[in-house]
Amino acid sequence: MRIGIGLPSHIAHVPGVLTAEWARRAERRGFAQLAAIDRLVYESLDSIVALSVVLSVSLDDDHWGGKRR
Repeated sequence: MRIGIGLPSHIAHVPGVLTAEWARRAERRGFAQLAAIDRLVYESLDSIVALSVVLSVSLDDDHWGGKRR
């Protein structure tokens, strides 16, 4: 079974650094997927930005096993 987890990017004033750490911890704990949602009503980290942060951390940590796509 593959289980995913949501990023905290939809919570107001959550910094990108925390989102990156959240992704690292999720990966270490074996989560298969990460998800982000948008909140247009109040200030939050845009989902595209949040996923970009996660991807940059994942590439820095050599998530792809040395094989970049």
